[in-house]
Amino acid sequence: MVLLPAFNDELVLFTANSLVALAAIYYGVQYYLGLKGKHQTDREKSWVLTAISSAIMTACSVPYIWSWFVSGRIFEGGHWADKSCCFFVAYLLCDLIIGSMHYRSSINLLTGWIHHTIYILLLTLLVLPHSFSSFFNMCCILELPTLLLSLGSLNKNLRNDYLFASVFFATRICLHMYIALWCTLEAFRESTVNGPGDGGPRSISDKTWIPPTALTVIFPMHAMWMKDCVRGILRRRKLTSTSASLSVSSIPPLIEPSRVRDIPAYILARSSRRTATLLRRSRVHVVRMLCEVLDEGEGKTTHTPHSHTPHSQSSHTPPGHQHSHTHTHTTPSDSDTTSTLYSAAPRWRSIRRRVVGRLRMSLPEVEWDVHPSTSGGVPLSTTVDD
Repeated sequence: MVLLPAFNDELVLFTANSLVALAAIYYGVQYYLGLKGKHQTDREKSWVLTAISSAIMTACSVPYIWSWFVSGRIFEGGHWADKSCCFFVAYLLCDLIIGSMHYRSSINLLTGWIHHTIYILLLTLLVLPHSFSSFFNMCCILELPTLLLSLGSLNKNLRNDYLFASVFFATRICLHMYIALWCTLEAFRESTVNGPGDGGPRSISDKTWIPPTALTVIFPMHAMWMKDCVRGILRRRKLTSTSASLSVSSIPPLIEPSRVRDIPAYILARSSRRTATLLRRSRVHVVRMLCEVLDEGEGKTTHTPHSHTPHSQSSHTPPGHQHSHTHTHTTPSDSDTTSTLYSAAPRWRSIRRRVVGRLRMSLPEVEWDVHPSTSGGVPLSTTVDD
């Protein structure tokens, strides 16, 4: 029977200090990014504390897992093992508290609230009271794939789905099953050796069965995550192969940005799969290219009327024919041409607004100008709409 453990004042104080330290690190990171003009999404914010915790817990597990592989016995960390468990409890509490305030949309019911609550109860009611801190620290090697996933979520250049899937399968599936089997065999051995006088095994409620039972209960969640990981990789691979199968020649050329008709019509279309694929694969490049096309075209259009002024040859007209010559240049066709030339700039502004509207719907992440040196970091919509 599991009883509520007595509170250890030193461990409680260490947990509170760890909670405050993690919160200070989180807000410090957000303040630093704010000074740099960078803003994280809710998903990126949710991985800041996870990256810190997974890195520390993975490092703490190294001596324990090494001792277990070499000698077949778990290294007894003593008080330091208890403190590392308290740090993990502080992380779980901090993630729930800060997450409910700043990235609530990224806290899933199953992998967030339920997962964190189960681990808090597991550590406070089973691991710490029954001296399983060293065993828990050894199992924290399973946090290695979490570290890789958090780094990849914070920095896209560090993301590698195949590396993450391989490490996850090696640790959360294979190593997890091996440790669970080892714990089960050890529990049978301990129950037989230390059983009652008749040599029979002790009851299933003995604490030697706590580790294999806990690992068995947790394993289905790891298996579900592995299934979701594989399905995600296959889905992204299918999308990549579908995009690559599109013929490059079928996409209108974008290398002649001199006139408005050189902008492909499908970019301004209301729906197009090719447009979505192109924008997803090269977002900033598309934004920069469209801005350059529109800026160059508008500049040429605004200078065109000055070079076609109808009074440019009035000084060479004989005095006697001045009236008839003037009448020749005021025909309705010439007036329409001049009106068309002067109305080209509003047409460019209309096209610019349409392009920006499409980009806003297709690229919610691109909120800032791609030329911060020329616009001072103002929003892209303000720069293009002016």
